Amino acid sequence: MSTTTEVPKKHITQLTTESKQFWQPLFTHMGLEKFQFGAKIGYMGREFEEDGLGRVECVRFFKNELDNGDYYFEMYTFSDTFYVEGTRSLFRLRQNPNWEAEPLKYKKVENPKFLTYAVKMTDFELINETSVKALFPEIVKSTPISTPTTTKIFTSSEAGPVEVKATATLFEAVQAEQDEVDVFTFEEKEDSNSNQMTMRDYYCMLQNVPLSNKKWLNTLIKEGQACQKK
Repeated sequence: MSTTTEVPKKHITQLTTESKQFWQPLFTHMGLEKFQFGAKIGYMGREFEEDGLGRVECVRFFKNELDNGDYYFEMYTFSDTFYVEGTRSLFRLRQNPNWEAEPLKYKKVENPKFLTYAVKMTDFELINETSVKALFPEIVKSTPISTPTTTKIFTSSEAGPVEVKATATLFEAVQAEQDEVDVFTFEEKEDSNSNQMTMRDYYCMLQNVPLSNKKWLNTLIKEGQACQKK
């Protein structure tokens, strides 16, 4: 007689740790050092039925999460699977300093253990979508003023990361600073042994993006991109 062992559900803190590790290359690419992040459970909620909306897709947040800046999160189901089948999706809930004055948008949900607030999925900003088969988030590079998946410029503040509404000139200046590399010939540098390569280096090589901490590798990738365009 065979028995099936049920796999225990992961605690939300474990999901958060695993999720943050996956998305870290994207956060690094965005220049985010300090930010709020967590794994969140998406569900079809009744909280907005009294407003005539019926059941809607929701996520619940704690008060301190709504108070302390933008909140980045990946959505899961109650079964620990990714909320969007076949896709890993990173979302952002923009900070609203006056959120408590909008009870129709942030629905209070009370139970004996804790107080949370339900927010509709339509109020979230989609930052990135990546296949569940990918080892790293698929980074899309584009102009600074476009969809949420494009490269953006952020600055630090007490409330958390604040996006700079940059002009094209400012964006180009920041990119130029990031792209600055030492001038050298390849004959003057030895290739690194494979055991010196990091996961970040392998990611850069696989995605063909010059975001490694090794300047020679960034230059090599850029030279390769230039050759491919010829």
